[in-house]
Amino acid sequence: MKIFSWNCRGLLGAPTVRSLLDYQKRFNPDVFFLSETHLDKEKAENLMRKLKFDHVLVAPSPDGRKGGLLMVWKKEVRIYSRTTTLEFIDVSIEEPDGRMWRMTGIYEKDGAPRQQSRLQAFQDALSDCMSEDIGYNGDRFTWFRGGLRERLDRAVTNAAWLLLHPFAGLSNLDMGKSDHRPILMDTEYLAGVADSNPRRDKKFEMRWLAEESVNEIVNTAWQKAVHRGLCPTITEKINSVHRDLHDWDRRVLRKPQARLKTTRRELEKVMRGPYSSEARMKHKELSLLIENILEQDEMYWAQRGRVRWLKKGDRNSSYFQQCASGRRRRNLIKKLKNESQNWVEGNDNLKPLVRDYFDNLFTSIGGEMNHELLASVKPRVTQNMNEFLSAPYTRDDVRKALFQIGDMKAPGPAGFMQFFSRGFGTSWGKS
Repeated sequence: MKIFSWNCRGLLGAPTVRSLLDYQKRFNPDVFFLSETHLDKEKAENLMRKLKFDHVLVAPSPDGRKGGLLMVWKKEVRIYSRTTTLEFIDVSIEEPDGRMWRMTGIYEKDGAPRQQSRLQAFQDALSDCMSEDIGYNGDRFTWFRGGLRERLDRAVTNAAWLLLHPFAGLSNLDMGKSDHRPILMDTEYLAGVADSNPRRDKKFEMRWLAEESVNEIVNTAWQKAVHRGLCPTITEKINSVHRDLHDWDRRVLRKPQARLKTTRRELEKVMRGPYSSEARMKHKELSLLIENILEQDEMYWAQRGRVRWLKKGDRNSSYFQQCASGRRRRNLIKKLKNESQNWVEGNDNLKPLVRDYFDNLFTSIGGEMNHELLASVKPRVTQNMNEFLSAPYTRDDVRKALFQIGDMKAPGPAGFMQFFSRGFGTSWGKS
């Protein structure tokens, strides 16, 4: 969805309307929020028809010379009006999957410098709603007058909305017939940068450790690998455990939310049935299983959010989801500079740029080795130091190195974290 917002400084003149139609042609928004329109209700409805949109909300200008808000949207977008005033239009938007979210377009009138108390009250309101500026792409300043420049037009969101729209981004567009730039919120802005279906290697899931049967699965897989070959390597054994764990997860555990839904349904059936000692035991068993699944869901998102400072048992899975989503947004590469110092954007353009960079980085471009120069370099590593560094590592060396790794860190691509190594290291013996 694309939401276009613009303080247009009056839509009575033909040049401003032409500018608006040009924006529509280039960016194809689904929703327009226009402030300071100077339009009454009849003129606003005429503009809606000119834009070939289907629905409109109007806060008419009181005198045709100042103020006025307008929101128009396509018939494919499901918007429900909540409140319309001369200062804001507040609506609810329904996604195709039925999920709802709020959008409020706010217009603050020009005038004298704001009182500090009002600025603080607005900041407190954002804090209470756990909202923050989403940032922008394009030029920093959105308002120009004479030699003055400011960033007045912006969008704020909260973590729940970003979970719903992980690829959202805001663009400050080019100037039109106003002293304000339009801004465009596109919920799929980063979809062209982030691979929509990336290939992800299967990793060890920390939530498996909450299952009683995990010990049996691991030890059985390890022994199978031992008996499969005369002398399988440690890598082959680990790969065998890795495959069997994921097969067990797919066949038995499934996803935590699916198991939780099924278990709660079973518990409700038991509670509605006749009371007996057997039903009481089943109730206790299912209640413990629900508690276990909730813990696994918490661990699942804590692992993806890389939350190391919070202990288990918080039960705030939404917080962990927000950490994971925020981490993904921070790590997403939106653009890079090429050798000509020009910005490159888009997945199709970024991939060859990154590949060529590392191809050049690991390709030697030096001339012949100067042995005379190297002979004059005094060695810093003594013979004794070299022998110590070259000595075969011991079991204690491996154990010490593994136990220095953080609990949720993994020493290899299979993702077997330190929790796993500590829990099953004794079972694997000298391997």
